Amino acid sequence: MRYEGSNPSLCTRVSSRVDAGPERSRVLVRLYMAMIAFVVLGAAAWMTLTDQRLRLITLAILAMFAVKTWVRRKEIVRPDRESDVEQ
Repeated sequence: MRYEGSNPSLCTRVSSRVDAGPERSRVLVRLYMAMIAFVVLGAAAWMTLTDQRLRLITLAILAMFAVKTWVRRKEIVRPDRESDVEQ
């Protein structure tokens, strides 16, 4: 542990979440819209594709994009979580 004087960085940390209310809600709306789009695309692929193998490959690709979208959402909504883990 290092000495930081009488004003350690933990005491002077400014939270970016105070102003993040409207921005966070916009991110969540976009996340929900993206997830609905993935579900609609998956349903359309399931109903229109006749080859079982091609259908499953398409659903797997859509699932990978959905997971990537969900993980990226966590990075955007809670950016300070990573810095807490590193310390």
